[in-house]
Order: sequence, then C-alpha cells, then structure tokens
Amino acid sequence: MEIKAIPSLTGYGASKDGTIWSCRNRNNWRPMSLSSDKDGYKLLIVRTKKKGFSRKIHRLIIETFVGKIPKGLEINHKDGDKINNNLYNLETVTHIENMRHAYKMGLIKIQTDTLLAQINRNKTHCPQGHPYDDRNTYITKQGHRLCRMCGKLNKRRYYQNQV
Repeated sequence: MEIKAIPSLTGYGASKDGTIWSCRNRNNWRPMSLSSDKDGYKLLIVRTKKKGFSRKIHRLIIETFVGKIPKGLEINHKDGDKINNNLYNLETVTHIENMRHAYKMGLIKIQTDTLLAQINRNKTHCPQGHPYDDRNTYITKQGHRLCRMCGKLNKRRYYQNQV
C-alpha cells in the first residue's frame, strides 16, 4: 500500500483507499481514527500546541494524489457514499454539477410541491389581471413567473420619474 505525504499537513500521509496515516518516527506509519461532521463527512482532527483544526478526508485525498483543488470546485463522491473516500470514487466538480449528481442519486430532493408553490402554480393571471400565458410570462432562473406587461409598465414609470 502506497502512503504519500499530505502536502498541507506535516507528519500525515494518505493512501488511495482513503486511509489517513500519522508518522511520528521515520517510516513508522499508523492509521488515524477519524471523526464525522454534522453532515456525515469523515474528518481528521489535528491538534497542535497553539490550536486545533479539522480537515475533510475527501479533500485531503484529492490534494495528496491529484493536486491543489481549484477555487470554486467541490469534491463529489461518485457513488454518493460520503464515507467512501477512495481516490477512484472522488472527482472535482462545480457546485451545480455536484447538486445535479446528488439529485440524480436521490440524495437530495427539490421541494417544488410546497403549499405556496401549489397555490401559485394554479394562478392564471398576475395580481394586476394580466394573463400568465406563453407570450406574457417570463420564467426566472429560480423558476418564478413574472408578468412581462407589468415589467414594461414598471420600467416606463421608472423612466418617467427619472426625467
């Protein structure tokens, strides 16, 4: 089993199977016991003379065997199992890719059927009485419906007040 030193933590190493090792003496590696955070991810708790801190294992494995994680990217567990930190089960992805994967795996559910969503979905006209039809309705990135006529009227009022 190959144990590689973790670049950001002196005295610690990692193996591709997701095990974290401690080395107090030269080449005398011993496996570390790990904690879990509130979301179920495995953590390494490191205590120094000055302070203590924790690091998520999946991030340490990627940093050790792949390299620095680019800003804005997250680590995805391909099989959806948060405690499976095997290198071949991990990949760097964007947040939206991570959320799509979690949704496909059934790990998260989008709450679209709340009572308020059901009530609003049944409305056929905006509060001003304009119809919610294909020509007059704009859908935002968040999935909200907006009345195009109301938007034009509001824009016209705004510019009239600017003059």
